[in-house]
Amino acid sequence: MEKELLQNQTREFEEKTGYKLTAENGRLICEGSMDLYGKNVEKLPDYLTVKGRLNLYKLKIRELPRGLKVKGSLIACRTQITELPEDLEVGGDLDISYTQISQLPENLTVKDSLDISCTNITELPGDLKVGGSLNACRTQIKKSLDSQRVKGGLYLSGTNVTELPDNLIVEGSLYLVGTPIFKLPENLTVIGDLDISGTHINEMPKSLKVGGTIYA
Repeated sequence: MEKELLQNQTREFEEKTGYKLTAENGRLICEGSMDLYGKNVEKLPDYLTVKGRLNLYKLKIRELPRGLKVKGSLIACRTQITELPEDLEVGGDLDISYTQISQLPENLTVKDSLDISCTNITELPGDLKVGGSLNACRTQIKKSLDSQRVKGGLYLSGTNVTELPDNLIVEGSLYLVGTPIFKLPENLTVIGDLDISGTHINEMPKSLKVGGTIYA
C-alpha cells in the first residue's frame, strides 16, 4: 500500500513538473537540475536527490521533504518554508532569504555560500560551516560566525552585531552598514571592500588590512 502511494505521488509530481524521477535504493533521483519556478507545486517527495541545482523560488511550498539531498545549489528564497530539516544536504549555495525561517539546524554545512538575509533568524549555530560567503543582512543576529576565516564575503548590514572576533580574515568584502558595532577587531584582514558607513566606528586599528576600498 505504501509503495503504491509513493508511486502515485511520484507520478503526480512528474505530471506537474515535467521532471522524470527514477527510484534507486529507497530514494527518488533527478539526474540533473530541477527548476520549479512558476510550477504549481506545494510539496516535494520525501528522500529526493537532485543531482544538480534545485530552484524553488516563490513556490507556495511550506516545508522541505525528509532526506532531501541537493548536489548543487538550493534556491528557496521567497517561499513559505518556516524551517529546514535536520538531515538537509546541500552541495552548493543555500539561499533561504525572504522566508519565515527563524532558526538554522545544528550541524548545518553549506559547501558554498549561505544567504539568510531578510529572515527571522536571531543567531547562528556554533557548529555552522559555510564554504563561501555569508549574507545575513537585515536579520536579528547579534553575533557573527565563530570562525576566524570567512572564505568569501561577510554581509552583516542591518543586523545587531556589536563585535567581530580578533584575527578575522574575510576573503571577500565585509559590509557592516548601519550596525551598532563601535570598533573593529585587532588584526582584521579584508581582501575586498570594507563598508562601515552608518556605524559608530570612529577610528581604524593600525593592524587593519583592506585590499579594496574603505567606505565610512
